[in-house]
Amino acid sequence: PAASSSVVASSASSAGAGSGHLHHHVHIGHPPHPQPPISTITRAQGESAALATPLLLPYMRKWKLEELEAHVKLLSNAGQPIPQSLNLLLADARKKEERRINKRASNRRSASTSRARKKALVEEMTRLNAQLRRQALILSLLPDMVLAINVDGVITFCSAQAERILQHNSEDLV
Repeated sequence: PAASSSVVASSASSAGAGSGHLHHHVHIGHPPHPQPPISTITRAQGESAALATPLLLPYMRKWKLEELEAHVKLLSNAGQPIPQSLNLLLADARKKEERRINKRASNRRSASTSRARKKALVEEMTRLNAQLRRQALILSLLPDMVLAINVDGVITFCSAQAERILQHNSEDLV
């Protein structure tokens, strides 16, 4: 057998000196075994996958869409026919994925609408509370006695002047 030799030059830097050194490596022996071309590996894997597909079919029902697509691609790259049952599984998985994506989008839209509705409600309540505080302040500063009574006869507001004149707290008035 003929011996082959090769010289490989590489540059390495020394941590202490910071200068580059040139190293020579001499390899004598047989060249490494060549790897089979990728097309051979793909073809062999595809043939193996084609033989295994009918046996794997019950398990494939649980496979994710990406796994099914990878298996179909493997068969296609190897020039193997795609079984009808695998095509049906793939179509079903794609429909399920599409439904899942659509449902997610719908849920996001619904959540966004809900957040917007909640934000609008909080803003409205904040505005109304500010308006009520302002009105209560105006009524409390009036020099006149002011009482507000609802349709059931319950006092809902009593001004400070009314409390002073009647000499009772608004909570004590019936």
